Amino acid sequence: MTPKPSPIVIPSEDRSVILVVALGILCGLALVLMIIVTALFVLRRYSKHVAQAEGMEMSLGSSCRHLWRRFRDGRHLLVSVPNACASPIPKNEILQAFIERHQNADYGFQHEYEMLPERFADRTTRASDTRENICKNRYPDIKGN
Repeated sequence: MTPKPSPIVIPSEDRSVILVVALGILCGLALVLMIIVTALFVLRRYSKHVAQAEGMEMSLGSSCRHLWRRFRDGRHLLVSVPNACASPIPKNEILQAFIERHQNADYGFQHEYEMLPERFADRTTRASDTRENICKNRYPDIKGN
């Protein structure tokens, strides 16, 4: 007959070490959770502020992209009303316009891109949401007008 295995006995000083380590891990997880909740709260307030300034509704994804561009570029984004009456560039001035926009790390192109509205009031995506057209959408969040 084989003897029964004896139960594992942990000395009391080892128990206190285990307890301290477990408590430290739980406190660390609670701290990370609090940081995430605080970041989401700040992002939500930021989204409301930007949405009021631009006169449109921002989703969590667009808020994150907006903040990422600010962080990446190290400067404030231009929050302005899009210039709907921007004139086309004459053919003989296209090279000069390209050179001007290409200066300062393509700041001119970035400025022009940021002036584009995220939504157009006169266009809808209802047709792309119909059952026969939904399979034609390449991505669920990018739809044709």
